[in-house]
Amino acid sequence: MELIESCGRERELRREAVRSMVAAGATDVELIGAFEDAWILEDPEWLAGMEGGRDGLGRALTADKEEGRVGGLELSVKWKGEALPASVARLTALRELTMRDCKSLKSVANLPASITQIGGYAFFRCDSLASITLPASVTQIGERAFQGCTSLASITLPASVTQIGERAFHGCTSLASITLPASVTQIGVNAFHGCTSLASITLPASVTQIGAHAFHGCTSLASITLPESVTQIDAHAFHGCTSLASITLPESVTQIGDQSFHGCTSLASITLPASVTQIGDQTFRDCTSLASITLPASVTQIGDQAFRDCASLASITIPASVTQIGGGAFSFCTSLASITIPESVTQIAEWRLFRLHLARVDHAP
Repeated sequence: MELIESCGRERELRREAVRSMVAAGATDVELIGAFEDAWILEDPEWLAGMEGGRDGLGRALTADKEEGRVGGLELSVKWKGEALPASVARLTALRELTMRDCKSLKSVANLPASITQIGGYAFFRCDSLASITLPASVTQIGERAFQGCTSLASITLPASVTQIGERAFHGCTSLASITLPASVTQIGVNAFHGCTSLASITLPASVTQIGAHAFHGCTSLASITLPESVTQIDAHAFHGCTSLASITLPESVTQIGDQSFHGCTSLASITLPASVTQIGDQTFRDCTSLASITLPASVTQIGDQAFRDCASLASITIPASVTQIGGGAFSFCTSLASITIPESVTQIAEWRLFRLHLARVDHAP
């Protein structure tokens, strides 16, 4: 008990000293130099890796004003080492770490549990970064956190992560696989855009939304199964996934955004669940291998150019629930010989049908 009380008094005295130094206008270096993290300003590994040595490191760190300890490290461009020293684990008050454009950085490990999020642009364009170990405390991957990390081949996200921010892994061209923990609920806009080596990904049952352009241009992605929790596929989600041959859409999906599967040239067939009510504009445009598709009775609208240039599409049945067919919906579907329009359709840009090379257009009685 006496030991606990002694530690408490010592901590309070330290805080009082920090408050006095702050009131006197002390710099971050002065605050830290007087307390637990003073070692970093003399550590040879830290000084060797930092451009400008001690002075450079002093300018790069920020102090926790309550504890007088290192709360942040802004190492962008200035860090020249291939890795952070293992002693980074001793910085147990560290909250923010930014290493944007550190071109020599190859690996990151031993981050302290005080880091709860990988902030926006944290490792932006660290194009030599091949591996990183994230602590179990991380809950969020920020906007563009790993964008342009072209050497990053794999990464394991801890079970605590709930959100993957916009463009978090945009342009990670070596990223071949990633495991998303069961805690993730949202995949942000452009999250994996241009990850051309990404061949497979498993989405956990917690995911409810696939953000716009989330997998745009993932040209190696051959198949994907969406969990029952997904209700919405946003615009361009799988645009240009040229290797995507199969995808399973759960019954929970109600909306498929514009151009979601535009240019998926390997997609030969797809079954839409009975929950889907609308086929967005250009949703399946340029799906040149698409030979068949079943539209459920729930669909009421087929968007503009929805199936344009689906050159292999030989037949399609439009359900009686459809009331509107957008302009050019089946333009240049050169294998489509005939089509029957149900009487429920009240709006159709019919002149566009002559661009289909159709032999016959029937209207159901």
